[in-house]
Amino acid sequence: MSRDESRLSQLGESSARRSQFGPVTVVASLFVATLAVNLQVPLYAAYADTAAHRQGAISLAFASYVAGLLLVLVLFGGVADRLGSKRALLLGLACAFAAHSVIIWEPTIRGLLRTRVLQGGSIALSLAAGTAYLVELGTNPRRAARLSSGAVTLGLGSGGPLTSAFLAQRRSLVPGSYFAVALATFACWCAVAFLQASRVDRKAPFIRIPHISKQTFPFGIALFLSWSLTGIILATVPAQLSLMGQGRWSGAIVFAAIAVGALVQLGAEVQEPRRFLLMGYVLGAAAMVLLIAGVHLHSAALLFIAAICSGFGSFGFTYLGGLTGTLLACRVERGRALSGYYLLGYLGFGLPCVAVGYVSEAWGLAYALGAYSLAVAIAVASWRAIRATFWRHAST
Repeated sequence: MSRDESRLSQLGESSARRSQFGPVTVVASLFVATLAVNLQVPLYAAYADTAAHRQGAISLAFASYVAGLLLVLVLFGGVADRLGSKRALLLGLACAFAAHSVIIWEPTIRGLLRTRVLQGGSIALSLAAGTAYLVELGTNPRRAARLSSGAVTLGLGSGGPLTSAFLAQRRSLVPGSYFAVALATFACWCAVAFLQASRVDRKAPFIRIPHISKQTFPFGIALFLSWSLTGIILATVPAQLSLMGQGRWSGAIVFAAIAVGALVQLGAEVQEPRRFLLMGYVLGAAAMVLLIAGVHLHSAALLFIAAICSGFGSFGFTYLGGLTGTLLACRVERGRALSGYYLLGYLGFGLPCVAVGYVSEAWGLAYALGAYSLAVAIAVASWRAIRATFWRHAST
C-alpha cells in the first residue's frame, strides 16, 4: 500500500470514529439523564421521616417530578426547534446536574422536592431533543428510536437498584451513587458540547405547545395507556408486597416494570410500528388481568409476572413502536412532535394512578383496577367505532 493510500485509509477510519462518537455520546447522555430520575427512590422514606405527613410528602415528591416535566413540555414544546437539538440537550443535562447538586447539598424532603422538579425539566428537554439529534447526526429514524428507547428504559429502571447497591455497602443520606451519576452527567455535557451543531429554526416561537397530529395521535394514546399501567404498578404493587411481608422485593418490581423492556431493543428494527403497538396492547391487557388476580389472591408471584408483562409491553413494544412511528410521521419539527408524544405518555403515567388510588380507598384495589380496565376497554372500543364510522361516511 502506498503512502497516499495509507493516509486515505487513516482518514477514513478517523472519520468513521467521529461519525460513531456523536450517536454514542447522545445515547449515553439519554441514559445518564434518565438514570437520575429514580436514583433517590430507596431514600424517599428516609427523607420524608422528618416531614409532618410522611406518605403525603412521598406522594408530593412523585407529583413534583411530573409537574416539572409537564410544565416544560407544555410551555416549551418547540425549544429544540428554536435553539437546536444540541443546545436543548445541553440544557437538559445542565438541569440534571443542578438536580444532583441540590440533593447532595440538601438531603432533606425539601431538597428532594426541588430535585424532582429539576429532574422533570431535564427529562422533558433531553428526551425529545436527544432523539431528534440522533436523526440529525445521520442515524436512521428506526435505529434512532431503538437506541433512544433502550437508553431511556435502562436508565429509568437502573437508578434505584444502583443506589440500593451503594446503600448495601454504607448507609448514608448522600450515597456514592449521587456523586458517580453527577460526574457522569458532567462528562456527557462536555462531550455533547464538542459535537457538531444542529439545525436551528430562528423563526420558530420560543414558547410553543407540543404538536399532536392525526398521524401521531394513535402512538401517543397507546403510550398513555401503557404508561398508565406502569404508573399504577409502581404506585400500588410495592405497598401490596409490604402487606404480604415481601417488601424487600419492591425494588425488583420497579426494575421488572421498566428495565425488562430494554430486551425488546435488542431485536430487529421496527418495520411496522402499528404491529408493535398491537403487541403492546396484548401484553398490557394480560398484565392487567394478572395484576388484578395477584391483588385478589395475595400472590407475589402473579404480581411479578404482571410487572414483567407490563415492562415488555409498555417500555418495550409500545414505547419503541410509538417512538418509531412518531419519527416517521413527522419529517419536520421532530422535537415538537416528540414533546407531544411524551406529553401524552407522562399524563398517562401520572393521572390514572391517582384516580385508581382514590377509588381503591372506597372499593378496594382489586375492584379499582377492574373498574379502570373496564373504563379503558369502553373508551378504546368507542374510539374505534367512532373512527370507523367517520371514515365510512367520509369515503361515501
